[in-house]
Amino acid sequence: MNSGVIIIFLNNEKEIDNNEIEKLLDLDAYNVCFVNNGSTDNTLYLLQDIKFKLRNKISIVDIKHEKGLKSAIKAGARSLRSESSEYDFIVYLNSNMLDYLESLNDYFTNIKSNRKELTPMPSRSQRNVLKDVFSISELLKNSNANIVLVSNEVGTGIVPDNALAREFRDNAGFMNQKIASVSDEVYWVVAGIQTQIK
Repeated sequence: MNSGVIIIFLNNEKEIDNNEIEKLLDLDAYNVCFVNNGSTDNTLYLLQDIKFKLRNKISIVDIKHEKGLKSAIKAGARSLRSESSEYDFIVYLNSNMLDYLESLNDYFTNIKSNRKELTPMPSRSQRNVLKDVFSISELLKNSNANIVLVSNEVGTGIVPDNALAREFRDNAGFMNQKIASVSDEVYWVVAGIQTQIK
């Protein structure tokens, strides 16, 4: 299992205990990214010291001016994804959450055992499809014009044997469902014969 941990720091110089953080981290089990989110104290230097002691097995993202938690998480995720293209899990922790964990290994064991209850992060292409489909569906809902859309039905055949084709099939099916849900009429056409399904 390939897992990543993003830990966000902001002016935590007084709270950082290098030895405690080093004990928490099992760098063989997951990749770690420290994000210094615009600290104005010596937080960055302490994080660099931890990285040096652990022989550079940690990546550090230094954001010069604090831009909020969401931006810090995105920066950490980009850093981790530049090291490895696929992760089973990427979790983020605020630095103050480290006090409540005896071991990140226990944390990941808990995640693995409750995996069915978790929602996976969509892939980049899925996020792009979601963004585009929701934009189109909003446009359709708010339009007074007569609009006709034609799409391929790709879900009635065999399941493709390669990942890219399966992803295309799944994304096309999602798009068809979402657009059909906001359409006034939906037709399925086979061999030139139309059947109204909505």
